[in-house]
Amino acid sequence: MDVAVALIIPTVDRPKLLERAVLSALLQQVQFAQIIVVNDAPRKNKPIEIDIPNKLIKLVSTNGAEGLPAARATGLANLDSKINAICYLDDDDELLPNYLAYLIKPIADGAQFAFSKALFKYPDGSSTEDPEPNNHGPKRYYDPNALLTQNIAPVSSFIHTVHALNEIGGWDRTLIRMEDWDFWARMFIRFGPPSFVNKVTNIIYKGTSGNLTDSSQFSYSMACSWRDVVDGRIKALAAEKRYKITPDDLNRFHVPKVGVVMPVYNAEKYLRQSIESILSQTYVDFELICINDGSTDSSRRIIEEFIWKDNRIRLFDMPVNSGVTKALNYGLLVSRSEYIARMDADDIANKDRLEKQVNFLNENPNIMVVGSFFRSWNSDLSSIVWVNDDIPTDPEIIKEVLLSRCCVGHPTVLMRRRIIEIVGGYNESQDCKAVEDYELWLRISRRFKIANLPSMLLEHRVHDNQVSHSLNTIQKENADKLQQRYRNMA
Repeated sequence: MDVAVALIIPTVDRPKLLERAVLSALLQQVQFAQIIVVNDAPRKNKPIEIDIPNKLIKLVSTNGAEGLPAARATGLANLDSKINAICYLDDDDELLPNYLAYLIKPIADGAQFAFSKALFKYPDGSSTEDPEPNNHGPKRYYDPNALLTQNIAPVSSFIHTVHALNEIGGWDRTLIRMEDWDFWARMFIRFGPPSFVNKVTNIIYKGTSGNLTDSSQFSYSMACSWRDVVDGRIKALAAEKRYKITPDDLNRFHVPKVGVVMPVYNAEKYLRQSIESILSQTYVDFELICINDGSTDSSRRIIEEFIWKDNRIRLFDMPVNSGVTKALNYGLLVSRSEYIARMDADDIANKDRLEKQVNFLNENPNIMVVGSFFRSWNSDLSSIVWVNDDIPTDPEIIKEVLLSRCCVGHPTVLMRRRIIEIVGGYNESQDCKAVEDYELWLRISRRFKIANLPSMLLEHRVHDNQVSHSLNTIQKENADKLQQRYRNMA
């Protein structure tokens, strides 16, 4: 059969990397019939520009930061009618000139999908054809028969027919990670194992485009969480010999958009009110992640009582009391959601807190963290201690003010989990004791935008048992050190 192949390249406003990717697509020994570039992060509110005039290239955009599955689906919606096969390329990788010449052959011979080897390159100059040799070895990584149990190759190593796409129902937009494994596994269920081309045809650059940082533990944990979700769904589909996803599948394997991380240590006096304030939110697509940090009172039992009533609560235990910073980082590691909210076990969230903050981040893809105004009360909520309604809301002003004081209320925050994967989690060193949140906001603000909503979204309780109260002197000393350090960086 004659094969007309389209290449879809999702991008996130990285024109220099994109140019390399597009050039590699144009320099093929066998030419693509169409190249579709999908911009998924139009931060400047304008279409992406490519200084490579070519009639094969078509530029389109999503509505903004919708994710890889949606970007690829947007590309598929813009296919020319003559296209009968499709390949994909990430904007930070590239194709070797032999890519399409090798991959097109099994499709021409009647295969519905096929894949090849890739070369993985690292910042230190090293490279390998197998990125996980300690797990399964090269033969396992590129084993077509292993597709139901693991992701056997990167997305840019694959080609598939339009017929195969139509049969399995396309990309699943609900998946944040492992969406390619889900896609190929459903093809496997429908058509059997893919054809394998035992040639290196593309290059995957690891850690050279801001994707791999000192926070790799958070990226890895996120990938593991989604691997478990997708693995469960693939097993269910394979057992029933299904390859299209139903609404029941989406509900059964759904991961909430928001993960609310709540460290808990001997908080029995206020914990019920705090949990109830989250469970009564007007925004309901969340899970509450309670990290029991070695409580010796009835805190854990109280959480268990709520779990019996509401399955949106997940409980994790630290082996010993380790302090709020370690508990917070553990909460980040076990979270799975696109957005992460902070909540303390003695505060009360207003009912529309999550709804307003989620809407704000959805509408402002360039903002990574959003806090809010809040009120501070005495321990029994009988009187207001102070009202925090004078903190800045504009990201540029927040960046400047952070150099002299913390103007982001920690328990009011909702942030994109991606920012933790990029800059890392809370600093657990002694220099950041009692100011771990302040240090994180300073670190994030150097490269990304933080905002505050001018709305009262949290009631903050002030009492003698709080860490900020018992470590007041250390907190001030460490805050002064942080300010000096980041002023020197400015």
